Amino acid sequence: MPVPPQQNAHAFLDTVFENLPIMVFVKDATNLRFVSVNQATEDLLGYSRDDLIGKSDYDFFPKDQADFFTSNDRRVFEGGMPVDIPEEPIETKERGRRILHTKKVPIFGPDGSPQYLLGISEDITELYDVQNRLRESEHKMRGLLEAMPDLIFLLDRAGRFLSHVPAKGIQTIAPPEQFIGKSLADIMPPAVAEIAQENLDRAFAEQLPQTFEYELILEGEERFYEARIVPGNLDDAITVVRDVSDRKKAEARVRQHQAELAHAGRISSMGEMATGIAHELNQPLAALRTHAEACVLDIEAGNADPTSLLEDLNIIAAQAERATQIIRRLRNFLRKGSIDAEEFHLNEVVSTAIEFGDHDARDGAVEIESVLIEREIRIQGDPIQIQQVVINLLRNSIEAVAEFEGPSVVHLSTSMGEDMAEIRIHNNGPTVSAETVEGYFTPYFTTKAQGLGLGLSISKSIMENHGGELVGFPDLRGGVTFLITIPIVQEEDQDG
Repeated sequence: MPVPPQQNAHAFLDTVFENLPIMVFVKDATNLRFVSVNQATEDLLGYSRDDLIGKSDYDFFPKDQADFFTSNDRRVFEGGMPVDIPEEPIETKERGRRILHTKKVPIFGPDGSPQYLLGISEDITELYDVQNRLRESEHKMRGLLEAMPDLIFLLDRAGRFLSHVPAKGIQTIAPPEQFIGKSLADIMPPAVAEIAQENLDRAFAEQLPQTFEYELILEGEERFYEARIVPGNLDDAITVVRDVSDRKKAEARVRQHQAELAHAGRISSMGEMATGIAHELNQPLAALRTHAEACVLDIEAGNADPTSLLEDLNIIAAQAERATQIIRRLRNFLRKGSIDAEEFHLNEVVSTAIEFGDHDARDGAVEIESVLIEREIRIQGDPIQIQQVVINLLRNSIEAVAEFEGPSVVHLSTSMGEDMAEIRIHNNGPTVSAETVEGYFTPYFTTKAQGLGLGLSISKSIMENHGGELVGFPDLRGGVTFLITIPIVQEEDQDG
């Protein structure tokens, strides 16, 4: 026998009602007792429908919760409109406290009077917890960002400021909130805006962070900033700006202090080499006197021969030039203050350093064997400071072998690789441990009775400031080898 269509529709709705994954219940409008619940309601509350039907909220929940549910039920009937409750806490029998999103709808009879209340509740406990953790995380992150000493901007591809996170104490051209909606060109000086936009474009093109520094004059004071641009999605990038003025000033003070220490080291070195330098100057001065007296005697005797006089005068001029070069080298070596970087040939600097070292070598009966690469090695930096490093290492090596039994030889060589040039200085003095060699570079460490212990420490700092390195290690042949590495000027840089 066929099922009537109406009965078929009721069965369909009952099936839907029973299998909905959210809690659905119906209460009597008069006494607010449950008259129908679905399976999801049983599962969530932990009670069977036999337990629930005919009972009210006061039979299952604490009074304060039951009062809350009942007040919302009555509000539905009083207003005659559905009531939406975004967050409704409920104590369940087996699952503890849960958070529901509930909607309550009045159902009226043919005469317009309320008959039932339809409740639909979704368990949002997990979503609620996630949202709470997210809000808490955002709050902490915001607090962390605001506590940072950095100013953070969000920029679009065109360099417009979209938003910002303020930084305490950082000085800017204008209040950061005035940046919003404006472009780099609107806010920054033209030169700074140009370099910032170039780095922004590069960050998007390469999808890699870009870092650059710039300077601003604010209230008559020079300020230094470091900016890091990190590409985000396709249309914006995070820019972190840090005021590095204090660091820059500290670095300048350190460089000045190092320059003064280096100058003191050169003064000390020249004091110790004074005897040798005086001897070197005596040679051209003696030649000057000898040939000048010869010219005077020939003229007084009436035997002045133009050819002979010209020969003597040429010798005088050559020896005067030689003395001038010696004095010029000394003046350059002893000059004080920061020195602008320049491009120079490494072998020329090393050769001059060897000339200085020859004085000590002769006094100590030490031989300096040098093998300099024939190819020109072009370096960008301070030739006087590099020369000082080589002289310090030569003098230390000479002193190490001067009192050592056996052949007293110091080997010096230059070479170059793809990116770096090398100066290698080896002495065949006594064997020492790696720990001892490492100690040589410690400030105030010295094996000399009158030494300050600053020479190698200063030398190491000089090489690091040039982008290079100075290391020492015991040599398998005996003695110690010092190795200097320093960047060379690449061909494209040379051509430019």
